[in-house]
Amino acid sequence: MRAQEQLTAIREAEMALLGSILIYPDVIGEVRQAIHPQDFADHRFRDNLHTRIYEAMLSCQHPDQITVAREMNRRGTLRRGDCTYLCRLVAEVPCPLDYMYYAQAVAEYSLKRKLQYHTAEGNYDKARMLLDKKAKPHFRGGIQL
Repeated sequence: MRAQEQLTAIREAEMALLGSILIYPDVIGEVRQAIHPQDFADHRFRDNLHTRIYEAMLSCQHPDQITVAREMNRRGTLRRGDCTYLCRLVAEVPCPLDYMYYAQAVAEYSLKRKLQYHTAEGNYDKARMLLDKKAKPHFRGGIQL
């Protein structure tokens, strides 16, 4: 998979996961066990929209569009266009019932990024540890990683 295609796939998986949570807020407890804010590809960038949305979701008891927007506003992380984007997430999610599939994809992409980072930095022991953890059936929130 080429780099641009991979970035598109990552973004689509993240969007589908976030949209699924907005449609079915009760799944946040299950997703929270499997996905951490740093698992989103944009968590290191300036406009870390997906990370900001997910962090707000984690703070909400019932993370629907209204409560997530309010929480983002309360935190001071709501920016122009974010409310429209929350509506887009809901409108474009392919199948919200597949939320755990999307969570698994987000977790796998996160693992790949971590492996690339550690090998590029020459930290092969850390990369090997991640691979060993992947080789053993390891479950986080019901998702095999």
